[in-house]
Amino acid sequence: MQHQEEIMIVEDSLTQSERLRHSLEARGFATVVATNGKKAVEAARFRRPAAIVADIVMPEMDGFETLKHLRANEITKDIPVIILTANSKDAKSIEEGFSLGADEYLTKPIDQDELIARVRSILRLVKAEREVEQLKADFQSMLVHDLRSPLSVIIGVLELGARGEFDRNPAERKEFMESALETSQKMLGLINDILDVAKLEAGKLQLN
Repeated sequence: MQHQEEIMIVEDSLTQSERLRHSLEARGFATVVATNGKKAVEAARFRRPAAIVADIVMPEMDGFETLKHLRANEITKDIPVIILTANSKDAKSIEEGFSLGADEYLTKPIDQDELIARVRSILRLVKAEREVEQLKADFQSMLVHDLRSPLSVIIGVLELGARGEFDRNPAERKEFMESALETSQKMLGLINDILDVAKLEAGKLQLN
């Protein structure tokens, strides 16, 4: 059975939450409902939903305060959040929501097709970001391994030379020195790759 991604709905209106729940479940998502921000923050810590759809105006803890708590907690800080605003002219709420870490916003009345499109878009983005992070981790692990092997070769050649192993055989010394030189050049190439990745992450490298 295919795993269903769970979306948390944070909405104090039973009518609104049921409408959102029905739309999401009809498109294959699992849902959980929290009737205010306080309950959402508590539930998100152990449920860790794939995304959260939260209204701004709620009792006890509104959407803004909910965002602050979610982003301040190590477990929930990366969960994408879509905020629901009263109307498209509520620019102040939208701006504040983004400043507190919201990923998207929707205006009421909620267009159900747009809701699904926004949720799927966010989940695709999260998946892509995780894949990039895994690729970076794999790449760095590979580089560390590939640096260790040639370095061992170079150290071995130097140790032999330091012990005078090549003193009586210039031809052998030349062969080993050429091998060490070639290995050193490969290491330099790997180090340049690491520096390019660092520049890319810092936005200092332009990809063509």
